[in-house]
Amino acid sequence: MNNLGTVFKIPPAKKQRIMPSITNRDETGRLEPGVVLAVSGAETENEAVLAIENYLRVNRKEHLELAVPEKCENGIYEVRLE
Repeated sequence: MNNLGTVFKIPPAKKQRIMPSITNRDETGRLEPGVVLAVSGAETENEAVLAIENYLRVNRKEHLELAVPEKCENGIYEVRLE
């Protein structure tokens, strides 16, 4: 039997998730109150906060608190450490 008339549906490719990237805005790289961390690649505020929390955990600075994230026009979230 000939299957030339069969139509195969190919599912759309899954959107690849990019891990958020964190940039310390302090020139010396300090992690202390007042320092601003910028998160790019986060789709939501929650995702930005989770990325910052993981970043602080890796750098053993979990005791620092976060101010409310601000989303800039370019889609980057800025979070001030408190």
